[in-house]
Amino acid sequence: MTTLTAFGLSREPFSPEAAPDPELFYPALGHEDCLERLRLTVALGLGLGLVTGETGYGKSTVRAALLDEIAHYPGLTIAVIDDPTDCRTDVLFLRRIMAHLGLAGTGRTGLDLSTALLRELEVRRAAGEAVLLVIDDAHRLAGNQLDVLRTLLTATTPAPLTVLLFGEPELLDKVARKRNLAQRAAMSHTLNPLNRRDTAGLIGHRLAVAGLTTGQDLFTGEAIDAIHVATGGVPAAIIALAAAGLDEAVAAGTGVIDGDLARRLIGTRPGRENGASPDETTRRTAATVVQTSFVDQLERLAASNGRRTEERR
Repeated sequence: MTTLTAFGLSREPFSPEAAPDPELFYPALGHEDCLERLRLTVALGLGLGLVTGETGYGKSTVRAALLDEIAHYPGLTIAVIDDPTDCRTDVLFLRRIMAHLGLAGTGRTGLDLSTALLRELEVRRAAGEAVLLVIDDAHRLAGNQLDVLRTLLTATTPAPLTVLLFGEPELLDKVARKRNLAQRAAMSHTLNPLNRRDTAGLIGHRLAVAGLTTGQDLFTGEAIDAIHVATGGVPAAIIALAAAGLDEAVAAGTGVIDGDLARRLIGTRPGRENGASPDETTRRTAATVVQTSFVDQLERLAASNGRRTEERR
């Protein structure tokens, strides 16, 4: 029996998406605040916005929710760069931006291209249009790419170009070292782990989107407690353990994920084991997820987090 048929769901609530699904965005306290600040930055043309957070904290989902909302804003052209390492030189970077805007980018030097792009941006601003550039994995931006962004960001409001950078915490250090660029930042938001209430809310929201009958509780309060403590409130880890919980419940022939099942799944007792810190407990949980056969689809995410943890030790 599949998870869908066992619980009467219309879609998988916790499977990792190839692309983040805006419908699955849960307005946790910090995430909803971040989304609202992004809305204002785009609507008012405030220039530069920064969103940072560790892997698995929900940056991509926030970005997807924003882009879904503003996709049909009148007069707004959106350019998205998912991996800035593909265009390291000034010329390649500018040509990539211009290509997204439907411009030829025939200049041979960075100066030629930036001059042409600034001219086009001013023409669009005069016509009442706006351009939004969104860059994911922005912590990978090189110094020269940040210099290009500074050149393109003007002091006028509304700015002819709004730039939103989504990346890991080191992005803040990179931008801070470019003082003239940092001065253009209208907002900077760091995403943090969820509290216990939002851990429950995230699980409940995804189940509701997947078609769970209103009022039906698949995860008991004790199970939510165990998941929250074990994951440290990291959204990706919560989703991974919730998915594993559904699979385990189907295998065990039970219609509910209770505290005992959750703790058995993550290999912990109630609370932090042996006085471990939340970060230590989260690392142990991530390792458990990697080793669990029914969440093999999450190995890439867990392995990525594992490598980052080892680098910091």
